[in-house]
Amino acid sequence: MAKIGLAITTKDRPEYLAKCLDSIKDFTEFTCIVNDGTPYNDSVYGKFSKNVIQHKKNLGVACAKNTALRTLMQNGCDLLFLMEDDVLVKDLTVFSRYIAAGMASGLWHMNCGYTNGCNYDEETKSHVYRDSVEYDGGNTVVFTSDLDDGFQFFHSGLIQMTGYMDERYSKYCLMEHVDHSYKMVKAGLIPAYWWWPDIYQSWRYIESIPESLETRNSSIRSMPNYDENFKKACSLFMAKHGKSPLGMPDTSKDNILKTLETINKQFSIDHRPQLSAVSGG
Repeated sequence: MAKIGLAITTKDRPEYLAKCLDSIKDFTEFTCIVNDGTPYNDSVYGKFSKNVIQHKKNLGVACAKNTALRTLMQNGCDLLFLMEDDVLVKDLTVFSRYIAAGMASGLWHMNCGYTNGCNYDEETKSHVYRDSVEYDGGNTVVFTSDLDDGFQFFHSGLIQMTGYMDERYSKYCLMEHVDHSYKMVKAGLIPAYWWWPDIYQSWRYIESIPESLETRNSSIRSMPNYDENFKKACSLFMAKHGKSPLGMPDTSKDNILKTLETINKQFSIDHRPQLSAVSGG
């Protein structure tokens, strides 16, 4: 039976992490926490205190996420969930919903597109996505333009195939998740840039802590050297992939549907021999 694992990354926000952990207090699968900042009192971690990985010094977001993913893999987890400390789980069925969508579609990497105010139309006050595809069992996958990283889902086989996040992005605190997900596009595991898969109405199951959502954009942009770091992160992405992350070409819906059909045939649960090639067995 496939083993589920959840890893939460945190840095200098014990009050946020406490709320995050309270939202998953009834979660019974393997859970670990990676603290990339100042150590917290054990009371913050509660019942999860036995599985805390404390970095000796701040290494940056990409390094923290890699520690999280490696810890899940080393503990035998097959289905990996990565969550940031300012995210709340509103409904614990979210984990089974992502897994079911992966099984039906063959899309074994998805990001909740709505945790950080992304893919939201302020004028109409509505969550938006580019298109949707319905798979067997009523599993609908939507595709968003913007890629969010507050809550991510991976099959361990995809990490084995494409590797971990590029830790050079850690010095910029930006773009590590975009680069990582785009590697999966290039490997033929998700459809295309600007077409990031997510489950239908994921915002009903996950949300950002309200005060975090209110301050996130301003706090990120007020970081020292933000503009310079953003340019450097974009330059690294361009050096690796040939185009700026903001200048990537779009893909037509017809081509997306063809790619999704190929992915489904290769990696959905109805095609276990092909899936085992990704999962390593």
